[in-house]
Amino acid sequence: MNSFYEEKITPPTKETVGNRIQSRRKERYELYLQHEGENNNPYKRFAFCKDQGTFAKKVGVSRKAIVCWENGDTFPAIDNLVIICELLESNLEYFVGFFDCDGFSPIALCHHFSKIDKDILETAKSDGDYLDFLNFFMKPENIKPLVNETTLNGWRKFKADLAISTIEEPLKTMIKEAYEKYDAFNLYNEQSNKTYKAYLKTHISKDTLKASMIKKSLPAKDALQFIKNGRVINYDKFIDYIADATYSSLRNYAILERNKEKLGQQFAELFTKYISQYDN
Repeated sequence: MNSFYEEKITPPTKETVGNRIQSRRKERYELYLQHEGENNNPYKRFAFCKDQGTFAKKVGVSRKAIVCWENGDTFPAIDNLVIICELLESNLEYFVGFFDCDGFSPIALCHHFSKIDKDILETAKSDGDYLDFLNFFMKPENIKPLVNETTLNGWRKFKADLAISTIEEPLKTMIKEAYEKYDAFNLYNEQSNKTYKAYLKTHISKDTLKASMIKKSLPAKDALQFIKNGRVINYDKFIDYIADATYSSLRNYAILERNKEKLGQQFAELFTKYISQYDN
């Protein structure tokens, strides 16, 4: 046998097979029970899973055989195991312990290994136009330029950074205005947290900053670091605090805004490319 398989695959045990047969039988009967009161129970076909006796009758073996299999005393013959797979709508690999896949249809297997949503797979199977559209747009060479650091990943990072910012008004508006001006007058590759801090000092100077503004805008425990007896203290540390809390999220937002129009154009071009396939 190939050494790769010797290392990766462990032969199934009677206990594994037995446990999985029993577990899947009970799972299927639970589905039946959940809809038992309905006129058209979608899982009526699993009524035979009630107990080992009704299951044995459906499989075509004795109850004793089912007991022995589920207890892990003996292996079911391969032909019986195939029948069990069909009746419980599960794949053979599940029962022998290789992987747990709820079903053995191509869609179930594809969903299990690719993690693509079953609804997408089902719709693609039944709708040729949808499948054609999906295949075109999901090709890496077509969609990869639209899924990159400055779009989806950038948006997630922006949202994550924004979530930790607890700055409220009136400082929130002042900070946003400060960054907009900073971004407008500083080249992208020359921007940094350090130069942003320096710019903040010109936009929110010691003279314009009031203790009441800090008290209203920052969480109480943070505001106490910069206020004493109704006066502003630790001004430089305050600027450091503001810059550290806002630079990353505001920078990512600015990047997204720059790329929004470009992204729209790219998608429009991609759609045009898709439609042009059908030009005569």
